[in-house]
Amino acid sequence: MDFKQFTDKTIRDIGVKATELFDRNFEQQGFFGKKWQSRKNNSDPGRGILTGKGSGRLRKGVKTPQRNGNSLVWTFDVPYAKIHNEGGTIKTTQSVRAHSRTVNGKEQKIRSFTRKMNVKMPQRQFIGDHPQLRLAIQTIIERNIKKFTEELLKSKK
Repeated sequence: MDFKQFTDKTIRDIGVKATELFDRNFEQQGFFGKKWQSRKNNSDPGRGILTGKGSGRLRKGVKTPQRNGNSLVWTFDVPYAKIHNEGGTIKTTQSVRAHSRTVNGKEQKIRSFTRKMNVKMPQRQFIGDHPQLRLAIQTIIERNIKKFTEELLKSKK
């Protein structure tokens, strides 16, 4: 094994382990043990917090990362991944259709209108740096260095 093979294997191993740890965050409903805030309107309490109604598209998006030199980059095909991971405010305009409602026995007609809304999303981090991740990376590096040096010593005999 030469040094390039060593770095390739180490980076690949780190990507697999980190992806596994990030996926485990969805199982545990939190980021490395820190629980996510529950949904405001929890009409389906058995469903996971960051799990859509049957799709699980965000979780499925946590795949093996792209390698960029000696870095690993996770990308997501869903536009809401960043706001869930980092939290923040979504500025949006809501359109309300014309409808009628009954108040105190009298029917009221409501015209259609729009309203601007600021929706605050709590941070529900599922991917990112954490001491447990760093420990796993350190373990992988140490294991691969040990294998690499053993092979070097064998080849010199």
